[in-house]
Amino acid sequence: MMDTKKAYFMGYRHIADLAAMNRIVDLAADNRFNEYALELMEAWREGAVAAQAMIEKESATIQ
Repeated sequence: MMDTKKAYFMGYRHIADLAAMNRIVDLAADNRFNEYALELMEAWREGAVAAQAMIEKESATIQ
C-alpha cells in the first residue's frame, strides 16, 4: 500500500536517478568514456523495459 513516506521516497529517488543519468550523459561527452556511458545507458534501458513489463503483467487480465 502506498503512503506519504513511500511517495516521498519515490519522488526523491526520481530526482536522484535523473541526476545520475545526467552524469552518464556527461561521460558520453568525454570521448574516453563514451563506450562505457553507452553501456550504462543500455543497461538503464534494459532495466526500464523489464520494469515496464512487470507493470504491464501485473495489470493484465486473462482473456
